[in-house]
Amino acid sequence: MKITLKAPYDTPDMTFDGKRYVLTLEYAKRTFPPNFKDDETLVLRLQANSRKVYDFIHYRGHSKNRKIVDCLINRTEEGRAFIQEVLTAQMEADIKTGYNDLTSSPAINMSNGQIMDREELFRNAISVDTEQILEGSAGIFGVDILSRAPFPVALRWLI
Repeated sequence: MKITLKAPYDTPDMTFDGKRYVLTLEYAKRTFPPNFKDDETLVLRLQANSRKVYDFIHYRGHSKNRKIVDCLINRTEEGRAFIQEVLTAQMEADIKTGYNDLTSSPAINMSNGQIMDREELFRNAISVDTEQILEGSAGIFGVDILSRAPFPVALRWLI
């Protein structure tokens, strides 16, 4: 698999904020139903959505792989298309169910008063659809970006 690196760049669908890609307001308005009271609220939600997805990728995978994973996602055309699909799936779930709020809520089940397992909260931070896309990353990049094992040394040239 040939990987060509290039600097992150903005498009009408996504912008790069220096750390991660974020769906643009224009893309969100074209793609999703109007569920937010104003544009500012939607922009904040898009930023939170991006942060949630990238955090899940970083904390689920091995910490030594973080720079390589960021490079694959942020500095390749395949990565740009991949992260746009992931961010779109997560935003769809958030609009329907408030997914991005799950890990911000108190870890107490209000219906029975029991404390919820933190690992369970983490696993549910992103939607099943989003996680399935992420788990298919080996088909895009040749490596599983969620791998809990360090990547081979041969991939270190990416960073």
